[in-house]
Amino acid sequence: MKKLIALSLIAVTMTATSTAYASTLRLPHRPWAQMTQAQKVNYLKRQIQHDRTILRFFKHHPQIRTVERRHSVHFARVSLPIATAHLRPLLAPTYAVGGSDMAAWMCIHRQEGAWNDPGSPYWGGLQMDLSFQQTYGSEFLRKYGTADHWPIAVQILVARRARDGYGRYKARGYSPWPNTARNCGLL
Repeated sequence: MKKLIALSLIAVTMTATSTAYASTLRLPHRPWAQMTQAQKVNYLKRQIQHDRTILRFFKHHPQIRTVERRHSVHFARVSLPIATAHLRPLLAPTYAVGGSDMAAWMCIHRQEGAWNDPGSPYWGGLQMDLSFQQTYGSEFLRKYGTADHWPIAVQILVARRARDGYGRYKARGYSPWPNTARNCGLL
C-alpha cells in the first residue's frame, strides 16, 4: 500500500513538474520562417535538452507507469532526432567570401577554370594540385574530397592560406598562379 501511495505521489509530482517545465520551453509564438538563426538555435537546443531530460528521468524511474509517461517518452524519442537534424546545419561552419582581395581571386579564377573543374592534376576554380590541397586545406580534402567538390568560399580560403602563410608554411604570395597572377597584375 505504501508503494502505491508513493508511486501516485511521484506521478502527480511528475505531471505538475512536466507541465510547468513544458510551459517554460515555449518561445513567443512566432513562425519558424520569421525566427532569426540565433532564436532557432536556442529553441532547438532547449528542445533537445528537454527531450533528453524526459528520457533520462524515465530511464532511471522505470516504476512510473502512466499514460503520460508513455506519451512523454514517445514524443521525446520522436522529437530528439528531428530537432538534432534541424540543429546541425544551423551550427555548421560558414565561410565568408569577400574582402578587399576578392577581385584578385576572381581574376585568377576566370583564367584558371570552373569552380567544379575535375581535371587532374589540378582541381577547382583556382586549379589546386593534390599536394597544395593537402598542405593548405587538408581538413576540407578529408571532408569534401578534391577541390572541385569544395564550396567556392573554401577554395578561396585555402588559396588565401597559401598566399598569406598557414601554420608552419611560409607565405607564398600569388606564386602558385604565376602566369595568371602576372596577367591580373598581381606579381
